[in-house]
Amino acid sequence: MTIIFVPYYYYQILNYSVAMPIVQITTNLSSRFGPPFLQKVAALVAKMTQKPEKGIVVLMDYHHDAWYAESDEPIALIRFTSLEMDVSKHAGYSSHFAQLFNESLGIQTDRVIVDFNSPPSTHLGKSGTTIAELRNANKH
Repeated sequence: MTIIFVPYYYYQILNYSVAMPIVQITTNLSSRFGPPFLQKVAALVAKMTQKPEKGIVVLMDYHHDAWYAESDEPIALIRFTSLEMDVSKHAGYSSHFAQLFNESLGIQTDRVIVDFNSPPSTHLGKSGTTIAELRNANKH
């Protein structure tokens, strides 16, 4: 089952100079954590990236079979996608995610794995077009 938490911005015009981070979480935990935990993740990402929380998408898949480091202990794989991500901040972001998942879900920090992705704005779509096109339209 997939839990989707998309903050309300659907009918608002975003500032397209700010990218929309997407956080996809996959875990072998069997419990559903719901919007309160997902909101914590969105707030953390907003703080880390200095981007508005209203544009952050957080998705969580749970109850997956997983095996890592010869164990099926709780694990979280986080795919963190954001435009214009500063790679020098990846280690700090990873640390913040590990701490949040440890404190909130009890997952050991060495079992929180983050996959960072920073595609060009032509490779992320929204509203039937790409972020690049929306930015160009916003300039005129």
